[in-house]
Amino acid sequence: MQRLLSLCLSFLTVLAVALLTLGGANAQIAEEAIQDYRVDIIVNTDRTVDITETITVNAQGREIKRGIFRDIPVRYRRNDGMIVDLDLDVTGVRRDGGSEHYNTSQQGRYTRIRIGDADVMLEHGLHTYEISYRVQDSIGFFDDYDEIYWNATGNEWAFRIEEATVSVTLPDEAQIGDQYAVYTGAAGATGDAYELVSKTANSLVVRTTKALAPRQGMTVAVGWQKGVVPSPTKAEQSTALLLDNVPTLVLLIGNLALGGWFLFAWMRVGKDPEGGAIIPRYRPSKDLSPALASYITGMGQFKTGNQSAFMAALIDLAIKRRVVIDETGDDLVVRKESGGPWGDVGTDGLPAGEKALYSALFGGTSAVTFADMKHAKMATIMNAFSGAIETETNQVYFNRNLGYFLPGLAIAVVALIAFVYSSVALAAPYIFPIVELVGAALSVVVLTVLFAIFQAIRKKSSGPALKGAFLTVFFTIFLGVGFGVFVADEASFSLGFAFFRISSILLIILGILMIIFFSDWMKAPTRLGRKVMDEVEGLKLYMTVAVAEQAREAQVAGLPDLTPELYEDLLPYAIALGVEKDWSDVFEDKVFSQLPPERAYRPTWYRGTHFNPSRPAASLAGMTSSLGRDLSSAMTPPASSSSGSGGGGSSGGGGGGGGGGGW
Repeated sequence: MQRLLSLCLSFLTVLAVALLTLGGANAQIAEEAIQDYRVDIIVNTDRTVDITETITVNAQGREIKRGIFRDIPVRYRRNDGMIVDLDLDVTGVRRDGGSEHYNTSQQGRYTRIRIGDADVMLEHGLHTYEISYRVQDSIGFFDDYDEIYWNATGNEWAFRIEEATVSVTLPDEAQIGDQYAVYTGAAGATGDAYELVSKTANSLVVRTTKALAPRQGMTVAVGWQKGVVPSPTKAEQSTALLLDNVPTLVLLIGNLALGGWFLFAWMRVGKDPEGGAIIPRYRPSKDLSPALASYITGMGQFKTGNQSAFMAALIDLAIKRRVVIDETGDDLVVRKESGGPWGDVGTDGLPAGEKALYSALFGGTSAVTFADMKHAKMATIMNAFSGAIETETNQVYFNRNLGYFLPGLAIAVVALIAFVYSSVALAAPYIFPIVELVGAALSVVVLTVLFAIFQAIRKKSSGPALKGAFLTVFFTIFLGVGFGVFVADEASFSLGFAFFRISSILLIILGILMIIFFSDWMKAPTRLGRKVMDEVEGLKLYMTVAVAEQAREAQVAGLPDLTPELYEDLLPYAIALGVEKDWSDVFEDKVFSQLPPERAYRPTWYRGTHFNPSRPAASLAGMTSSLGRDLSSAMTPPASSSSGSGGGGSSGGGGGGGGGGGW
């Protein structure tokens, strides 16, 4: 009985050990991994390379259900910056010794070989896949040696690789010597977890000494003496360079055509008529309103900005006794003039722009407060005002010459379409140039906003306008950097669906700059417009230089006396032309401060509790500042409420690479 019990215990012990061992083995087998990865590389004398990958995987129906896929990069940027497109031809795919269904597709810069049938599930267990393909343009030709530098396994596999073996066979005449290197680990690593299995004069075999974790790989670089594999001829190199840069050449030709057309058009119609002598003028032409003077000198846009032109017109209306500017309360109010000896004279005798402004301001009301005005209302008023000015100047004082500008724009559009087409259809049919296109779009936005900032500074535009422009630039750059980081993260060193071709981006920027600047340079004044511009320059000269000289010399022949009336008459023009400070400073120092108290200057068109008769110009400057602040608020739209074999290489370097997974 005791002997029987002892036998039973021994049996149970052996059974338990066997079960534990079997369980451990099953657990190991159940892990989806690459059990063995062998890559055979054969370098041919015609500059092609034949590669066979033999991959043994453990399929357990989790990631590997129907088969595997292999992603092989077919576009690279070399160390010299040149882009290389590999010609990859799949010559055969087998599974477990028999032929297997597969298809190829392009996934960005990768060719994906998808192996298996969507309707057939794999049996669980080990399966061996054999993928054979041929590549061109993968050999490096250097001054003293040639080289195959190949990322054999790729660094993007989602599975652990238990063991990897790589063999490299060169043509018979090749001599490897010590010109080889092997790197293991993640992309960029220079690990040496390998052993040399065998080596002959023209071949070698290396094998990993420890498993490769997911996203780790093995790269080999083998060099040999010059002359074994013929180097590309100059003609072949030139042809490859040309074909790889067709989109850039298209942009270059487009820019030459665009620049040539714009230069021809500018020489023909864009050159301004020769101006006359600029002499100080103290009185504007009868029909020349302050806003019109600004619009003509700006050739279709107010010289110092919409806000300054609007203020100039409004103050001109006040001086003409059509409105009263009231600053006695908390907010500045503009009231229709209806009392006093002038009564309500309406718009009789007003220039077109001021007439439109008056009507738009007081349609159904007798007073307006810009601080409380909604942007939509302000936009309606501004459109009426600027529209009337545009109608008044249409083809009379200047020509925009759109008939010459639009063909240039058409050339740019055709060049852009040709660039996109050549990027897709000619240079690299498997890569859609999304990065170049996004880069171009960002360039358009950035350059447009930078040009707007330049214009705003040039016109001394208001703070909110500048703030909005700078914020736009900030967020545009932020988005651009974010996109660049995304691309770099996706494929390392600015690789993604396509490459940034710096030359292409620079040519796109050049084209945009030509369009932006020639849109302005193509405008030209008519002879009448040139005459009016000279008059305006003379008026500006008087209000800045001549009046200061007159103030110093007390009396200048041919110039009017400096009086409050003269100050009022030209104040709107000074505001419209951006010289109100020069104009006011002279009168503050030499006129208003010299008047006796009983004759102190008190404008009838302005009411304000803080008005200082001894410093009226400073008081009016405060008023224009308040008015400008209120106008800026009304004009600003509301915020949106929407939401190498010689060393120096690394794992992942060279050609080849990529990775794969199951499906």
